[in-house]
Amino acid sequence: MDPSEDMATVSFRCIAEGCDDRGWQAICLDLDIAVEGRTLADVKTRLNAAVASYVQEALKLPEADRCRLLNRHVPFTLKLAYAFKLFWHSVKSKSRDCDMQASFEIPCPA
Repeated sequence: MDPSEDMATVSFRCIAEGCDDRGWQAICLDLDIAVEGRTLADVKTRLNAAVASYVQEALKLPEADRCRLLNRHVPFTLKLAYAFKLFWHSVKSKSRDCDMQASFEIPCPA
């Protein structure tokens, strides 16, 4: 497929955790791309840019390389750990240490 062709949009699953006064980390679970920033909005913006850049560069490659790079997932154990953290955060009361978590999707042509 030619990278310039009109492509469908896919959504990549992402998770962020942190606190505005200590910083945030976010990871794209579907591509194993991670970023750090000062706020939740900051890591969302940075991760969006990182994913878009990664996909854009991957689409320039031959099909075999492109498929390998666009199907590079986070290990299952890490996904499971994040799922547990999100579950635990949703059932416990707000903690004093300001740990917060969020999940979101990044739409991207692929």
